[in-house]
Amino acid sequence: MDRKYKPSLSEVFFTPRDFFSREEWLALEKAFFSKLYLKNGVTKTTYAERFTDLNALCLNYLPKNEELEINDVAVSSGISTLEWNEQLKEKGYKVNIVGGDISVDAYYVKVFWVISALYEKGYFPLQFEIGSFRFPLMVVKGFLKSFVFHFFNAIINLGFALTPEAKKIVFNGGIDSYFGLFIKLKKVELISPLLKWEENKHIRIIEDDIFKITPEFSQKFSVLRAANILNLGYFNDQTLTQLLITLRYRIKPGGLFIVCRTRKSDTLNHATIFRLKENGQFEKLDRLREGSEIEHLVLQLPGY
Repeated sequence: MDRKYKPSLSEVFFTPRDFFSREEWLALEKAFFSKLYLKNGVTKTTYAERFTDLNALCLNYLPKNEELEINDVAVSSGISTLEWNEQLKEKGYKVNIVGGDISVDAYYVKVFWVISALYEKGYFPLQFEIGSFRFPLMVVKGFLKSFVFHFFNAIINLGFALTPEAKKIVFNGGIDSYFGLFIKLKKVELISPLLKWEENKHIRIIEDDIFKITPEFSQKFSVLRAANILNLGYFNDQTLTQLLITLRYRIKPGGLFIVCRTRKSDTLNHATIFRLKENGQFEKLDRLREGSEIEHLVLQLPGY
């Protein structure tokens, strides 16, 4: 696919599985998600084979005599989660993976039969399109594009004003589809199309806020991976420490905690693998290249 190619919403969410090859699907989702800005200001940018070296290193520390319960947090589109699952299955591991991200559910909207839009749950517009014109929200530059974008926005808001029940659905979620005179909605998931089609019942993608304690996850996971989320550029030390405590709650004693960052400066992964001790403190097992930039915060974390 052309590197400037902008996939349409219908291509991403409604194209039959066999229409594209796996490689074409990967190119399509990379082109789509890299331009999709969520309401928190970040994209779901990720791509295939991003953590191949990290996955290989982790194999040295994963127990083979048990079924692995894995939590992969901040998974973006989830393609890296899918690849990790495939690698582990190929190596003979039995795994169940819960992948989480702050935003998974969204709504595909068709207004007045011609304008399409993608809304994040909570009534936040992500992309508008009509014909071959596509406008991701936060990459609209220039007077003309800005004018057209806001013109579309006004028309779509008119459609919602004429159909207030549809607006409530986009605000609150919970309903899969709605068909009205001026507006149609269909619930979609902001994850890799491959995740929904691969024959794998062992991956579950959920909306997950890592700032909150989730009781059902108490000491549930033997492995937890946090890649490109626990970054010094995102949070201060105090916030990172609180996040570490919240995520530690999910890990079994003796379980692995994998923290990774893909640096922009060299596009390489730098990670540290930790083990959770019985007293609630972490010990360092291994590093990939220079290790995690928050390694000191993890090792300084007090016990239970």
